[in-house]
Amino acid sequence: MVSGDQELSNDYYLKYGTGYFRVADDAPDSAAQANGSTLGTEVAAQLGKKFAGVYDISLRGSTVSWETSTEMTRRIPIRS
Repeated sequence: MVSGDQELSNDYYLKYGTGYFRVADDAPDSAAQANGSTLGTEVAAQLGKKFAGVYDISLRGSTVSWETSTEMTRRIPIRS
């Protein structure tokens, strides 16, 4: 994991980070699937501006990626 921040001119700032995580199947069909997992990566950044030393406005963005093996399937729970 790597992260940091930079103070820019005119009270602007930049914060950034990158890291990794494990992706695993929530409901594996076999023991091999249960033991298998894949590493994923995330990259994030935030650009903001401070006003009067108290208020802050910022824009944040991030992206994630991972690869799945043929034995793993992506399962995205939908909750209401």
